[in-house]
Amino acid sequence: MNYTGTLEFEDGLTLAIDGARVAESPLELLRDGAGDQFVFLFPGTGGEACELAPLAERLTAPGRIFGLSYLPESESAEAVNRQATYAVAALRRIQPHGPYRLVGYSFGALVAVEAARQLRRAGEWLEPPILIDAFYDQKFWPAKAWWIGQARRTGTHLVQIRRQPPAMALREFAFRAGRLAQRFWSRWQELPPVYTTSETTIAAANIAALRAYAPSHYPGALALVEAAETTMFGCRPSDLWRPLSRKIVVEDITGDHHDLVRNPTSLKLLGRAVDRHLAQSEGQQPLALIVTTFRWPATAGLAESLTRAGFRVAALCPRRHPMRRQSNSVLYRLPWLHPERTLKSLIECSDPDLILPCDEPALDLVRGSGGGGSDISRSEMIDIALATGVDAPPMRRVDNLAELDKWIEEHGFPVVLKTDGSWGGRGVAIVNNRPAAVREWRRLARGPSPLGIIKRAIVNGNPNGLRNLWHRRRPCINAQVYVAGRDANVALAVKDGSVLAAVAVEVLETKCKNGPATIVRVIEHPGIVTAATKIMEKLRLTGLVGIDFILDAEGVAHLIEVNARVTPTCRLALGTGRDPVTALRSLFPGGATPAAVPNSTGSIIDLAALD
Repeated sequence: MNYTGTLEFEDGLTLAIDGARVAESPLELLRDGAGDQFVFLFPGTGGEACELAPLAERLTAPGRIFGLSYLPESESAEAVNRQATYAVAALRRIQPHGPYRLVGYSFGALVAVEAARQLRRAGEWLEPPILIDAFYDQKFWPAKAWWIGQARRTGTHLVQIRRQPPAMALREFAFRAGRLAQRFWSRWQELPPVYTTSETTIAAANIAALRAYAPSHYPGALALVEAAETTMFGCRPSDLWRPLSRKIVVEDITGDHHDLVRNPTSLKLLGRAVDRHLAQSEGQQPLALIVTTFRWPATAGLAESLTRAGFRVAALCPRRHPMRRQSNSVLYRLPWLHPERTLKSLIECSDPDLILPCDEPALDLVRGSGGGGSDISRSEMIDIALATGVDAPPMRRVDNLAELDKWIEEHGFPVVLKTDGSWGGRGVAIVNNRPAAVREWRRLARGPSPLGIIKRAIVNGNPNGLRNLWHRRRPCINAQVYVAGRDANVALAVKDGSVLAAVAVEVLETKCKNGPATIVRVIEHPGIVTAATKIMEKLRLTGLVGIDFILDAEGVAHLIEVNARVTPTCRLALGTGRDPVTALRSLFPGGATPAAVPNSTGSIIDLAALD
């Protein structure tokens, strides 16, 4: 990677990197070690890596430990972000890719958080940054923490003043009153003036940078080690960081802010605490969040496959789901009212590494909660496939009978009618004449009967129909050219549109007409894999997805539908290149290699028997 130009991130952001300055920003080796593991320490406002050398000596974590020294920054308002940018460039010269382990003390914790943010945006894996007694400027403290902090400090100072001789007490009282007034004033004043490198030392520049640093929500997990003594600042760092991270682990260490890195006793305790957090992070498994609105047994099978591959599994699902019998999954009940709020809160709190919707309503929930996924209709998906050169029967939305007649006039019969958001063969009809087309279009346009909706809600615990009825959502109907042939599908593991594994099968039996497959045969079909690769590159999806095909009499694959969610064959483990779940696990530290499996092409699999 070239560190003399720009640092590029997955979301398109680029940051300019001054190569000369990176060369001036040394990473000092504080402790040597074996292996390819690294720990990077970020010092306080003094900016010298050697400040944390005593801590490095007390750490027992494997690998080499580096300390960062800061550069003087003249732009105070962006100084912390710039320091983080230089830090990222410097540490990537030593460790090009994650998992990264960052430990920051005081001001260095702020730089470490911003460096972690930049690494996350660059798509790198990193363990939760460890913050040591990290404070940002009081101007940005939460109001409650600020008022409590002032009360505590004032109370402590008054107790100290009472013990002093009168003359000394008067001078101390005047001094403390002035400082208190200054803190009140700085709470509401504008940002401090910009310091230039010619006017100040690195320490003073970093203090100015700290005063100008406005913290923002950190999307990942944090580990916070704080001093038990709060006299210096009046509040605990945890009171400041909890509003900024929904997933934070806090530990107290005896001593004050300075004792933590200077006092031998506190240093010993701090070293143990940092070692514990490094060890916990090193062994932490990635978290997969399953989202489902049905009680399908296949979802429980998916959870078992994820657990075997080395994922921690959490699930948002209806009550009495088959996953309740599994001891390794953490279940959250899907509420009838406002499920999108529950999902959004769950995503913020748990920070999952993967979100896996398992049905169409679940996919809509994930999209509505900002969890990703492709918000594209079925007809638009076919248009994208055709634009990428994939063989697919044309499809168009038909909102009324006039549009349906126009479609029939252009393409003739048979016609396949499909509704967006349907699944398992529901909302699909194949018609061969106009009366049947009109009848089926009207049936699909009406949607399920109210009685059927109530039955599914009470008996099946599925309130999706009730929500659609309440919001008066009408089905979106599409017409598609019919292709005669055999059903086939492919299950994919993808990362940003790159196909990691693919399992192609031909459908031998289905649960019902046009319904989900129950018995399949594993096949080798380059056309299916090529088409899947093209469409995924365009959609840039991540996770487990499925694509449905029709194999015509000559064996040519015609793409008929893309499911941007988990499908039943995604859990199949058929060796290297054919094990989607294990392929996803390989993206994270500690991922296993797929088990060796004899050539499975031609194997017949009863999917129902796997449930």
